[in-house]
Order: sequence, then C-alpha cells, then structure tokens
Amino acid sequence: MAHNFRSHRRQQRIAAILLLSALLASQQLFSELFFWLDGPDTSSSHGLQAAVAQSLAACQELLVNGDLEASGGWQFGPTPAPGAVVNTPVHSGSFAIRLGIAGGANAVAYSTAYQPVTLPAAAEQIVLTFWERPSATGDSADYREVVLLRPNLTVLRTLERQNGAGSDQWAQRTFDLTDLRGQSIVLYFNVYNNGAGATLVNYLDDISLQSCDGAATATPVDTPAVTETPTPPPTATTSGPGETPVATATTTPLPGSLLVRAGAVAVGEGQVAVNVPLELTGATNESSVGVLSVDVQYDASVLNAIACPLSDAFDLLLCNLAVPGVIQLAGVAATGIRSDLQVADLGFEVLQPDRLPTQLTVQLDAIADTEGDVLGASVQNGQIRAVCPPGDDSCVADSYLYLPLVQR
Repeated sequence: MAHNFRSHRRQQRIAAILLLSALLASQQLFSELFFWLDGPDTSSSHGLQAAVAQSLAACQELLVNGDLEASGGWQFGPTPAPGAVVNTPVHSGSFAIRLGIAGGANAVAYSTAYQPVTLPAAAEQIVLTFWERPSATGDSADYREVVLLRPNLTVLRTLERQNGAGSDQWAQRTFDLTDLRGQSIVLYFNVYNNGAGATLVNYLDDISLQSCDGAATATPVDTPAVTETPTPPPTATTSGPGETPVATATTTPLPGSLLVRAGAVAVGEGQVAVNVPLELTGATNESSVGVLSVDVQYDASVLNAIACPLSDAFDLLLCNLAVPGVIQLAGVAATGIRSDLQVADLGFEVLQPDRLPTQLTVQLDAIADTEGDVLGASVQNGQIRAVCPPGDDSCVADSYLYLPLVQR
C-alpha cells in the first residue's frame, strides 16, 4: 500500500509539472502547483507547501566562487606580488587563494583579492566567514587585513588587521555584517610586505558571505573572539555612526549541503552572446532532488535572455524566458536527482557591454525530495563581466582596487 501511495504521489507530481507550461507566467503558478502536489488534504505536515515555506527561509550565498572550485568572481590587483589561485595548501576542495610573497626575493608589495557585492536590504542576518592560513614567517611591519570598501573605493570598515607572522595553521574567521544591509561594498583581502626581513604569505579558502531571512537565522558557533583591535588605514575616511570597525562575530549560517549556483563568465571584446551554466551540486542518494523551482534574475537593460537548453535528467523541466529580467525554471524528477548536474545552459545577448560586470541573482523557490519533504539548500549568484582589451583603462574589469590603498 505504501508503495502504491508513493507511486501515486509521483504521478501527481508529473501531472502537476505538465501544468507549468500554462502557469509559468501566471501569479497562481505555485499555489496551483502545491495543490496538485499535495492534494486538497492540507493536514499533511510534509507537503510541498511546507517545503517551500522553509526553502524561502533559506540562506543565500552572496559571493561568486567563494570555495575557489570554479572560475570567476575574484579579481587580483597587478602588484609586484599579485595574488593567485593555487592548489596547495587548501582547506577543502582543490584550490585556495594565495596572497603575499611565497618565495623569491622580498619586495615592498601589496597582494590583493577582492569582489564587489550588494548586501540585501531585507536580510535578517548577514555573516562573513572564511578560512585563512597565515605563514609562520613575516616581521612586525608586515600585515594581513580584511577591509570593506565603498563602491568609490574609500574604506568603509576594517574588519581585521594582523601584524607579523601567523601560525601556519588553518583557522576560521567570522564577522557579522548585518548592520550594513542594503549597501554595496567591495570585500577586499590584502597582504602587505615591507620589503625587509622575512616575507609574509596568507592563504584563503571557503570564503562565504551568507544572507539569511528571519526563519533561517544563523546559528551561534564557538568561534574564538578576535582580541586584536583593528585599525583603519592611515588615510582612511573617519568612520561615522554605524561604521565602527568590528572585530568579532559569533554566528554563522548553516545552509544545507545542496547548492544551486549560476556560473561566472567573461565576455570578450565584440562578443554579443554568452552562455552561463546553472548547476545543482550536493545531491546524493540520501538527499536526492525530486522537485526544483528556481528563478534567475538579471538586469534586462544590460542582458536579454535568448536560450535555455535543459538537462534531460529530469522527467520534465520547463524554462520560461517570456518575462524580461527573470528566467523561471521548474521541474520534477520522479526517481530523484542523486548527483551533481548542469540544470540548464542560460543564453544571454549582451545589450550594453559598457555596463558590465552584471550580476545574475539566483532565487530558490522550492526544492524537495521525491516524497515532497523539504531539502536544505543554498544558492550562489553568477556574474557576467568584461575581458578588457590591453591598455583600456576605462574598462571596469581593469579597475585595480589595490591602487587607492597603495596610495593611502
């Protein structure tokens, strides 16, 4: 009997997804879908309506390529000791960021990695976490720092500055940025070597900036408090109310292992079309995905969505490009998705290359297993940026953020 009931529910899901072609452009899309998935019996505690209510409360990853396992997202200033992605040492996965001088002659050098990001105004909590491994070398004049810049590249807040050698061990840092919600910032990591004595290098991995709503408030963790008092750069703008440097934070969000992410790709000079992968990662036998509904929002004045080739791993997967500024995808897999896959290959026409980079915002509307039970998941936004021709100082991708700090 239980087997027949599950089969019946799967048949209902297939029937429901068939309705999506007529409902995707309708405001009644999800209420109609929930009815067909769960039936008129609203007493079920494991219906998809409950699943979606919880998934809408999930945390959202704001950074592109924070785990360094893909391409894009991070930019590196062309200093005498430029930062780079390396394959050792790493905290997890296969890659990490290296800043500083890892070998060779000492030099006066900044070494930087940075990424612009907008903090959602409606977020209940925004938390930055990352793992770092500072070398056991470096003298007292060398330092590593984490700085938040305004879009005009002035210093908004210095989260932390540490002088001298480290422990050469991985340690997690956590900072609460909730009071900055609604602002656009540049997350900026830097290592400075003074050119004398020992050299300092720092490795960064698993960098995450999570925005959570009220029902997914970040859970406290036992992160040691930072005892150092961070100081702003010598010529940093005087902090006003709400801009006091913050040295500690005691919370971090706990998203599910499932991740829906859009890629980060570069557009060459004269290129008018680009494809961006939309991927689902983290699916396993224990957390197979039976229902997925996701929107990808974009700036319709910069991009035009023109294509949406889909994975055949779903029994039915539909894509709606009719509404400017958003791509809507919804699908059902009766037997469940149990491994990483590319859900779709999103095709865009670039209308205004001079306005790149532009962000692709991923919004997860529903994700559940084959029984309709909610699955914990997070999202990662994508980005389309320009590849600048040599010597074109007006190109956005050639805006080297280390310069204002070098000249401070």
